[in-house]
Amino acid sequence: MINKTLPLALICALLLASCSSGPSEEQLAAARAADEQAALAQWRLLEQQKTRTFLDVYELRLRPLVSENGLELERREELLSISIPVDSYFNVKRQANTLLPVALPRINELVRLLQEDAESGVLILGHLDPEQVEKTPKLSAQQAQAVASIFRLSGFGRGRALFKGVGADMPRAANDDLEARKLNRRVELLLTRQSVLPHILRQYSQSQLLE
Repeated sequence: MINKTLPLALICALLLASCSSGPSEEQLAAARAADEQAALAQWRLLEQQKTRTFLDVYELRLRPLVSENGLELERREELLSISIPVDSYFNVKRQANTLLPVALPRINELVRLLQEDAESGVLILGHLDPEQVEKTPKLSAQQAQAVASIFRLSGFGRGRALFKGVGADMPRAANDDLEARKLNRRVELLLTRQSVLPHILRQYSQSQLLE
């Protein structure tokens, strides 16, 4: 009787040993990858929520200031866009890359509202109409730099305030008449969280970005 049951006991022991050996390396690697993907998805969700909260707060703060100073505010997916009209903020009749005296305190109001928040970042874009590009191709970068200098003087360091001239590549309206061209001549502030700024930058040519 013992001789007949012994092989069965050995078989059961071997089966139990094989079951208790744990998951394979492939299974463990797959589990780790799934955990990493879940953690990344959770992090992205939290970042999106932080960005929405940031934009909610600053949209509420900026709208009255923008309206008072003849600017335009537009909310996009990950940023707030503030358009500064070149014709009323720059000395276009004499030195088009120089801000008018009346523009300085208005822009300073925007800067003061943002400068104490280390989480904020801004990309400053200069825009021209096609006629200006032909005559003064560097003007859009010069106008963007003029606005960026106010941010820099107020404590915005490298990485928080970037500027770029895009010429006439991003018009708001067709350049068919004087009013449309006037609308296209602008300096645009793209405001977002500093951690989101690299993603915004990737939408533009890295070789032309200036810090």
